[in-house]
Amino acid sequence: MDLRFEHQCSQCGALIRLFETERLLQCRFCGVKSYLSSEAPFHFVLPHQAPPDRELLYVPYLRFRGNVFSCQGNRTDFRFTDITQLGIPFEGLPASLGFRTQALTLKLLDPATPGTFLRPTLKLTDLLNKVSQLGAQSSQLPVYHRAHIGETTSLVFLPLYRQEDQLFDAVINEPALSLRRDQEINPDLATPLDGWRLNVLATVCPVCGWQLEGDKDSVAMVCRNCERVWETSSGRFALTDHVVVPDIGGEKTHLPFWKITATATGVPIKTFADFIRATHQPRVPLPEWEELPMSFWCPAFKIRPKIFLQLLRTATLAQPSYRQSERFRQKPLFPVTLPSSEAVQTLKVTLADLSLKKKDIFPLLPKVRFNVVKTTLVYLAFRDTGHELIQPCSQIVINKNSLDFGRKL
Repeated sequence: MDLRFEHQCSQCGALIRLFETERLLQCRFCGVKSYLSSEAPFHFVLPHQAPPDRELLYVPYLRFRGNVFSCQGNRTDFRFTDITQLGIPFEGLPASLGFRTQALTLKLLDPATPGTFLRPTLKLTDLLNKVSQLGAQSSQLPVYHRAHIGETTSLVFLPLYRQEDQLFDAVINEPALSLRRDQEINPDLATPLDGWRLNVLATVCPVCGWQLEGDKDSVAMVCRNCERVWETSSGRFALTDHVVVPDIGGEKTHLPFWKITATATGVPIKTFADFIRATHQPRVPLPEWEELPMSFWCPAFKIRPKIFLQLLRTATLAQPSYRQSERFRQKPLFPVTLPSSEAVQTLKVTLADLSLKKKDIFPLLPKVRFNVVKTTLVYLAFRDTGHELIQPCSQIVINKNSLDFGRKL
């Protein structure tokens, strides 16, 4: 379940409530649109009711929500995970925040907030290792590769305060644990908040000044005036190469896919023919495939992990082709909710899952290295049959309900 948080409008100061995955906001009072961006994971704080004279101590919890793919044994496993974990060794405090992050409306952390903030020592990789070992059977199999894709990672701070020999939970104003009178909290864990900064971007095209378009959970914004697509990078909008594939008649919507042209070492792959041979596909490589650079195709939207894996396989083997790009005009465009940085993490997963002789490929995965030559956002035209969307040329089929559910991941 997505957490909710409050943010003040940069124009009029009104409070706006958002879900964790939402980045595009529009103030219902002044109408100003803004886009939220940060290089670091978003920092949230639970609301508290501490007495005004108490000095607050903020304890970090690491939160992960997303799909975890593991190449274990001779198969590709996947699971959707939503977990919070205490970010420091602190005996007596709860290991997880439980349902608090879903039941309460959080606030974005202001770096000027008074109090002592403890630095998390738990790393995301350690948390994911714990998640992958929850299944007893999976833990017995060797793990050759793991990727977390479509994830939302954040830090949630629990406010506490000390009263005599007790540490109080400032959210409910009840004792959390007892301390010795001479016991001090480790000062080495205290940290400034210099690494956390929220960037609020105006939703206007950096080139032509036109209003950018997108949904609340979009990670890429579209300018229909000058035909450009923008992702965020280093706190600003960065231009992204894109292609809009012309429809051939009857298509009603365009779904975004990342086309990642890359070469590989460890398993030598430069062309699509190399990929066919490396994965032992039951095909005879065509002569033109010997000159076709290898491109991995990844959905640019979140969807259930099982379907996500199917789309990786189908689109990559189909290698959708196009001769030219056309203009956006008023075409319905499905929002981009999976950034290109995460799409790149699917390359090993795609190679592993499409390999028919997994016992040969899986042990090589730790040594496989990819060199990304080019990343392009491709809008493929789909025909709406009522329950499904079908891409006529590549025969990619997507259930419409799965698309809607993916917006909630």
